[in-house]
Amino acid sequence: MSEQKGKHHKDLHKTRKPCPLVVDKDLSNSFAESYRTVHTNIHYSLNGKFGKLLLVTSSLPQEGKTTTAANLALTIAEGGQKVLLVDTDLRIPSIYKIFKHDRNRGLTNILVDIYNTDLTEGDLSHYGLGDVFHILNIQGKNGLLSISENGDLYHLLFKDGHLVDVQWKNRPVEERIGALLVESGRITKDQQNRALKRQTSAQERLGSILISMNLISPHEMEGLLKLHISETLQRIYSLKNGTFCFQDKNLPEGHYVMSGGEFDYAHFLENTQQMMDSERGNTPFINQKISLHLQDSPLDNLKVLNSGPIPSNANELLGSRRMSELITVLKKKFDTIVFDSPPLNSVSDACILSSKVDGVILVVCVGQTNRRGVQKAKQQLENVGAKICGVILNRLDVRKGGYYYYSYYQYYYGRYQQPKTS
Repeated sequence: MSEQKGKHHKDLHKTRKPCPLVVDKDLSNSFAESYRTVHTNIHYSLNGKFGKLLLVTSSLPQEGKTTTAANLALTIAEGGQKVLLVDTDLRIPSIYKIFKHDRNRGLTNILVDIYNTDLTEGDLSHYGLGDVFHILNIQGKNGLLSISENGDLYHLLFKDGHLVDVQWKNRPVEERIGALLVESGRITKDQQNRALKRQTSAQERLGSILISMNLISPHEMEGLLKLHISETLQRIYSLKNGTFCFQDKNLPEGHYVMSGGEFDYAHFLENTQQMMDSERGNTPFINQKISLHLQDSPLDNLKVLNSGPIPSNANELLGSRRMSELITVLKKKFDTIVFDSPPLNSVSDACILSSKVDGVILVVCVGQTNRRGVQKAKQQLENVGAKICGVILNRLDVRKGGYYYYSYYQYYYGRYQQPKTS
């Protein structure tokens, strides 16, 4: 039985006709218009916004999702947007066949090879700070990142890949918190010296010590710390040269939160980083590596990222932190990204990806998929909170039932009839 199914699957691939594309000159206008209509409908389904991340899937194989993804990407690109088409079907990829590409250059190369980059040491003329932060994040690193330039030294502590502490180690004495408090009359010089002595022995933050000594309120310290953090991050993000090194080390619990929980230091760091996101997006190393794996399409403003070598852990890769970080980087490079994913009722990959995108398009093949299969696929998407933009019907015979629908199969199989199977 399994041998017969396997033979039938191979026969389908052998008899499959070349994939029609909206840029083909010999296709009717109605074919291209159908995809323009789909794009417009997606726009309205997302409350008038053009989704930046769109995923195309189906409930079963052979329903036309890959053809739909390719033509949707081409249609959006024809409208002037800079578009990326990504083949995230890491089990039976097909996009490379449509554009006659090298399948072994693509997504898995980036996820596996590039993001395993060793950042033990490096030069900021080769890596951007965005490169360093993204790679440490996806690797989930714990440790100390030291950055030096022109005699200035900065220490950045990471916990599980997230920045949790930042210090300008040789900040001028007169600009340090203790000196500023003495200058403003909030504490005396003697109180400062006692706090510094205690800091040396206890290895705690000076702010925590001043609060525990009741010399300053948590609210006052929070304002000073925010000012220092913002200033230090601005200096770090402005660095264009210099060197860095990273040391793996475990951080003591509570190191990055002010004592008593008065001020969530790590949360403020994260928010401050987001405000400086344009600088964090400085990723020349990652951009160069990604560019090596992008391939051309019939349109200059549509690039294709094929699957790459097929991995043994497809769903693990697609659900990984490195995939999320890669999407974050790609969103800065493209107006719209269209993902072609595996069928929902076959593997869990599409559900994993659907939580990372703005909208999902479900492709249904009329006469092949039963109602229960479609309902199951819809339920799976809803279970993970996916935004379903709508359903595209393929192989719908518009001559029956009074339907009016510009479908791929309406035009294409009118010219190339499939042989009937018993």
